[in-house]
Amino acid sequence: IFPLENDFNTTFYTKNINKNTILEEGITYPIDGAKDVPLGVIIKVNLDNELSLDDIISMEFSLKDSAGAKIEGKKAVYSNYVTFTPNTLLQPSQKYSAYFNLPFQKVTHNFSFTTINY
Repeated sequence: IFPLENDFNTTFYTKNINKNTILEEGITYPIDGAKDVPLGVIIKVNLDNELSLDDIISMEFSLKDSAGAKIEGKKAVYSNYVTFTPNTLLQPSQKYSAYFNLPFQKVTHNFSFTTINY
């Protein structure tokens, strides 16, 4: 796990990856348009290849509420998926919009979901 808000030291082994694309089936969790999402959700984007160091450094992954306010959280990179964990529980019955971007690979994905009504 690489929390991007902090400095980190690691060893990377690179391989020739021409293009990284988001997997078509099960692209995100929650899926686009999902309803009744738990307030403590960890948001996930699946990829078909591992990310390079350049991808990790330039990656954008954000979450906004229905008023457009940015939700603070932590990003983490795994072998072939990325997560965003909000710092606090999300609000009930709210629509949230997620944005994911890998500038070097020209991969962008927007999706939204609505939290459960308590």
